[in-house]
Amino acid sequence: MSEGEAVFSGRGLDADDISTEKISQFIHAYLQVLSLIERRENELQGAETESESQQIQQDIETEALGLIQASGLTIQEYLQLLSLTNIDPEFGERVAMQLQEAVNE
Repeated sequence: MSEGEAVFSGRGLDADDISTEKISQFIHAYLQVLSLIERRENELQGAETESESQQIQQDIETEALGLIQASGLTIQEYLQLLSLTNIDPEFGERVAMQLQEAVNE
């Protein structure tokens, strides 16, 4: 069983078992997804029809999934890490520190 399978298996997420490398992958993906959303926000707001808006949202989602996978995470891993960041104060602090370092590079 790989680290990813152990950490993200059905037994739940243990923040202490998540490596710095996994957090780095998450931060890389998170920053790219954030940038994508910011870049496409005006386009989404400028959509003239519900259909056009849905198409843009779908395009953004598809691109975001590609960015997440390119960072070395599965979608499930990304979503679990995002959730854990929000519910576990200690893990959230670890992520915040690495996020600050990544932004300052």
